[in-house]
Amino acid sequence: MKRVATWTCLLGLVTLTGCASVTSGSGERAAPGSVTSSPDFPTVLPSGTSSSEQPSPTSSAPSTTQPPAAPTRQQREDRLTAQTNGEAHVLVKVGRGYEAASFDQQAHIQFWRNVGNTVDWTSLGRSTYPYSPAAGSPAQATVQGALLSRMQHATFILTANLTGDGSGNDVAYTTGRRGWGVIKAEPNGNIGPSGQPVGADKIGLAYHFAFVSGRLKTEDCPSDKPIASCGTDHVDKLWLWTGSDFKRV
Repeated sequence: MKRVATWTCLLGLVTLTGCASVTSGSGERAAPGSVTSSPDFPTVLPSGTSSSEQPSPTSSAPSTTQPPAAPTRQQREDRLTAQTNGEAHVLVKVGRGYEAASFDQQAHIQFWRNVGNTVDWTSLGRSTYPYSPAAGSPAQATVQGALLSRMQHATFILTANLTGDGSGNDVAYTTGRRGWGVIKAEPNGNIGPSGQPVGADKIGLAYHFAFVSGRLKTEDCPSDKPIASCGTDHVDKLWLWTGSDFKRV
C-alpha cells in the first residue's frame, strides 16, 4: 500500500510540472504580425520624443518681408523745400534719382542730388547769376531743367533781368570736370561747363537758352545789328553734348 501511494504522488507531481507555461502575463495572445511592447523589445523613438508624440516634418514658410517703398517725387520735393527753407526749385529725373536747382531772387543758385530710397538731398555745388539791382528789383528769376541727350547730369536754364539793355537774359548751368557752373564759350568753338559763374567779361550770358529735342539751343543778338533787333533777328544755334562739352550741330 505504501508503494502504491508513493507512485501516485510521483505521478501527480509530473502532471503538475507538465502544465506549467513558459510565458508570463495576463495570458492574452498577440495577434500574428503585431509587435508587443516589452522590456525585451522596446519601441525605438527619436531622441527627446515621448511615446505620446510623433515627429512631424519641418516646413519653412516663405518670407513675407517686403523692401521699403521708394519715396514719391512729391515726398522728395517736400524734403528739398524743407532743406532750402522754402526756396524756389526745379527737379529733373536723372538715372536712379533726381537732380535739382534751388534759387532765390538775390543772384544765388544751388545744385542738389537725391538718389535711392531716401528723401534727403546732397548739395553738389552753388553758383550765382549776374543780377544787378539796376536792372530792376526783384530779379524775377525763373529756372527750367532737363536731361539732355547723352548726358548723365541735368542742365538748368535761369531767366531773369540780367542786363539793362536786354541783350542777355539767360544763363545755363551744368557740371563737368570743373564742377557745376555756367556754360561758357570755349577756345575750340564749343561751349561747356566752366565750373564758374559769369564774370566781368559777361561770357556765359545769352539772349536766350532753350531745350530742343535733347539739344541745347542758344539765341544771340547779331553783332552787326542794333540790340533792339534781337527779338526778330537773333542768331540760333543747336548744341549736342559730346561727353565733356557741347558741339554745334
